[in-house]
Amino acid sequence: MIEFSGDFSEESKRYLLRDSAKSAFIVVFIVSIFFGAIITIVSAILDLWILMLFWIALLVIVATATVSPYVYRVQTLQNMMPKKVVINKDDFFIEAEWETRSMEKSISDVKKIIDTGSCYHIVFNFPKESDIFCQKDSITKGTTEDFERLFGDKIIKKTRKIENR
Repeated sequence: MIEFSGDFSEESKRYLLRDSAKSAFIVVFIVSIFFGAIITIVSAILDLWILMLFWIALLVIVATATVSPYVYRVQTLQNMMPKKVVINKDDFFIEAEWETRSMEKSISDVKKIIDTGSCYHIVFNFPKESDIFCQKDSITKGTTEDFERLFGDKIIKKTRKIENR
């Protein structure tokens, strides 16, 4: 059994917020392009180019969705940071507990695991809301070596480029 519990570092919290903002941007951008295309077609057919002002509203919606994880930082982090994650190697399941919910998934449902350096981002096949984040140094049972041995072929190391300034 491998267990993670404890507080997240500021680096991990920044990663969680960036990931949430990126996901929100992608979803809202795709939906906005769809509605923008409809607005453009209707404007052209009806020759009412004033309708193109709705593009401004769509851009505002995209911007709002992208910054909302930062504006609502406490709520976003509360919904993304599990209090406890238990990986049971014998029964092949992962159990996570947040303040307001809990979840149990099969280990076979794991699509990939992103190693960010300070935490593991466990990505499941579907849906996105079920992703789990584990702070590496908050492991209370087992070791990171056990974790990496269990998920070895699914771990993707994500390194950040450091710029010289």
